[in-house]
Amino acid sequence: LGGSDQWGNITAGTELIRRLGGSNGADPPEEAFGVTLPLLTTATGEKFGKSAGNAVWLDARLTSPFEFYQFFVQTADADVESYLKLFTLLPLERVEAAMQEHLERLERFDAQKLLASEVTELVHGGKRALIATEVLFGKASDLTAYDRAELAGAFEHDRRMVSVESRDVLGRPVTEIAVMARACKSKSEVARLIKGGGLYWNNTRVTDAKWQPSPDNGDFIGGSIGVIRVGKTSYHLVQLL
Repeated sequence: LGGSDQWGNITAGTELIRRLGGSNGADPPEEAFGVTLPLLTTATGEKFGKSAGNAVWLDARLTSPFEFYQFFVQTADADVESYLKLFTLLPLERVEAAMQEHLERLERFDAQKLLASEVTELVHGGKRALIATEVLFGKASDLTAYDRAELAGAFEHDRRMVSVESRDVLGRPVTEIAVMARACKSKSEVARLIKGGGLYWNNTRVTDAKWQPSPDNGDFIGGSIGVIRVGKTSYHLVQLL
């Protein structure tokens, strides 16, 4: 069983099985069957797969639920309807209704969000990915609504989260913590970002390079996780152990 581009390998395999099955002259040749599936491509004709460089893994250790969810949120408008039909268990009537609503308000990406939610629910259980999305892209006031266990589960295996001992973080300025989280390469780079208004802690802009986040002040979500954002889209997380 394989993609249609593997037909040659599959037929070679069935022939090998036939020859080995009757190799002693007594046993009849074994029968083997090959099945191929059409390759999934985008509207532009590009292959949907790892050879095209845009693959996601089902294993959460290789693609976190958040990254998995975000991959499908970024689906092109031209592909989202076919992906809803291929990758979800939604009735066709629901897909058609979703696409009609989507076409009326393209800027909201409703169809992509539906696709991402449904597929992530099937593969991982959707709550973890939705929590991660809200933490990274929600408003600062929304970030305190989750407990430690929910957050740890939401970002499990996410390579942007760095776990460090509390004693190595508490009492240190944000410039040092940002370097620990691999958000920046040096404290001077962090200081320049802060001066230019480009560093955020839990979606709130940092204005003082000497500021020290503290769980006592509610600076760590669930008492343990801080979200550092550089610019608009680069996120990193620090988890206190």
